[in-house]
Amino acid sequence: LMVFGLWRFRSDVTGDRVAADMRIESLRGNVYVLRTGEDGWGVERDGAPVRRLPAVAGMRLRDGDRVVTEPDSEAVLTATDMGLSVRMEAVTEMALTRVSERFFLASGRVAVAAQQQAKRRMVWETARARAEVVGTRFEIDARPESTQLTVRQGALDFTDIQGDASIRVTEGHYAMVIPGAELVAVPIGTPLPVDYSWDFSEPPDPEVFKVYKGQWRLMSADEWDAVSGEKGQADYLKSESDQVVALLNVPLHTLPVLVTYEQSFVQSDTGAAVLAGSAVVLDRAQSCVQFSMLTGDSFTTASRKGRAVVHRIRVRAYVTEDSVDLWQARGRAGKFERHHVFLYEGTDTLRLALDFAGPLYTSFIRVQSVDPGEIPDLSEWRRTLGKIPSDKRVGKVTFPDWREGRRGQEMQAIFHAPFRMTNFDY
Repeated sequence: LMVFGLWRFRSDVTGDRVAADMRIESLRGNVYVLRTGEDGWGVERDGAPVRRLPAVAGMRLRDGDRVVTEPDSEAVLTATDMGLSVRMEAVTEMALTRVSERFFLASGRVAVAAQQQAKRRMVWETARARAEVVGTRFEIDARPESTQLTVRQGALDFTDIQGDASIRVTEGHYAMVIPGAELVAVPIGTPLPVDYSWDFSEPPDPEVFKVYKGQWRLMSADEWDAVSGEKGQADYLKSESDQVVALLNVPLHTLPVLVTYEQSFVQSDTGAAVLAGSAVVLDRAQSCVQFSMLTGDSFTTASRKGRAVVHRIRVRAYVTEDSVDLWQARGRAGKFERHHVFLYEGTDTLRLALDFAGPLYTSFIRVQSVDPGEIPDLSEWRRTLGKIPSDKRVGKVTFPDWREGRRGQEMQAIFHAPFRMTNFDY
């Protein structure tokens, strides 16, 4: 049972109740149990005392206990009366209850083996989904934006609590509850189909498209006409801050995906330079190296008889579980050229994010499934990274002779550790 985060359980039972025959079967490294007082029985309440107890093999657990494993540690929990085995890996926090054989997972990943239950069903719930168990081996991965169920043996009924859809997931299949997506089961190893798109004719669903930093607003085609001097053919999302970051709650279990979008930059009739740029990134990595052919695009064009000048940029970003390969083309017919390559390490809690800098007008964004065979090969980039000594992987390293450098600019490797949007040097 592998859980990252905190489980919260509900119960109307009180008292100092032992969780039947649930005990710590074995452990390695630093493992401890957080136990509330009798008045708090498994529920965090104001004033309820919490004790931190070192875990030992054979330790019996109570309803409401939280078991925590630290880095380089693990624990195995068992309940012989239910034929239940739970495996916790490093950096995991799990709370447990035995009330009506119901388990609640707020976030993280679980792997469970349970024997056949003749007269009762074990129920596992997250904020978004419910799985009813008869006898099976399965895994649940609960994250803020999704819940994934993988069935290794047997079958489970899987329900989207918020959408009321329900399916049966059979052996060798998995399914995922995703905002705005159909609930389907597919064979393990087969990517789930993903296709999200926004044309900004109406506000995007904040559950999927969430502005994390800065401000944007919708802009009608008529407004675009007034700003650009062009006849508007589309609605836009206008950046109204120097930097705007949007989190796309697209489950990263479905990688790889292709992110595409088109943007415009409007240069006033004064001919002043416009500095603007954008990137697709995986936030919250332990470390990242950013290979950058350009650190930003500067647009300076002579005014056209006192009228504004419109520059258009099209972007394609190929996103895998440990990389983003971003390509850019100028104009509607321009050739795509590689713009950034991001290589990541420590990717258990990643979020897909868009980072836009400068006065941008975005006409559409699309995130869709892509065949792994269509992902460009990044082996040369990884070999280049391997040539940089570990003690030199700090700040910026330049490569003046790198063959993919464009317009006479040096290619840079920028090291981020950890990688967060708050310290992203675009």
